[in-house]
Amino acid sequence: MVKKIKIDPGHGGKDPGGVANDLQEKNIVLDISKEMKRYLDEEYTDHKTTLTRFTDVFIAFSERANIANRTNADVFISIHVNAGGGTGYESYIYTKASANSEKLQTLVNAEALETAKKYGLRAHGDDKKRGNLAVVRETNMPAVLTEIAFIDSKDAELLKNRDFIKDMASAYARGVAKYLDLPVKKTTVPKEEPKVVETDINKVSNWAQSSWDEAVANGYFDGTRPGASITREEVAIVVNRLRSILLKLISENSGDIKALEMKLHEIEKQDQ
Repeated sequence: MVKKIKIDPGHGGKDPGGVANDLQEKNIVLDISKEMKRYLDEEYTDHKTTLTRFTDVFIAFSERANIANRTNADVFISIHVNAGGGTGYESYIYTKASANSEKLQTLVNAEALETAKKYGLRAHGDDKKRGNLAVVRETNMPAVLTEIAFIDSKDAELLKNRDFIKDMASAYARGVAKYLDLPVKKTTVPKEEPKVVETDINKVSNWAQSSWDEAVANGYFDGTRPGASITREEVAIVVNRLRSILLKLISENSGDIKALEMKLHEIEKQDQ
């Protein structure tokens, strides 16, 4: 069964959210949300992931919840950036949240904090917070709101770091995927092309040297291109050389080469 994931980039349009250090929250969270969708689409199957907004537009809090409810989403995650001069990561669920919302928050936080540590970012106090926030209160499905870092503190440098943005988006995606138990996409290992060993057609292999020398000495081959493939035309030449040499050998021991050639020709015709 396909699971429906609704990602909510906070703020937008006339509501920029937090503004500081040449950054606007509405732009950062839209970027994170798009990266999160991309990661989910590339890494997992059996889901349909959509955003409440794909552009810089204003959507009221209650309408964001309504969008998720109308589409019967299985999970809702609202992406935000913090402000107020602090540092770190935190998330919120509704004050009277369901057990499923608690589980969603736990899984998302685990992935987010593990990734944030790589950048020196820790939890901001108790990372598992509760609040009477419209987007987690009015949604019918398990819902969580994340605050990735503080836009008006030293955290701003991280928010300007493209790798940090992508890694945190991927962490959110993994948390949601674990909650929904999404299947990981199977990767196909490309078959290795058979290695072509190039040989020098003008060089005799060590294992064939003596036989080649003998065949050349006896007139079966002209001594050129020992390593090349042989064609039907070349086989015909070799066979006729062998035939001529055989007739000459017999003639030298019995006398009449013409009679021997006629007799051999008759035998060849009978065998056809």
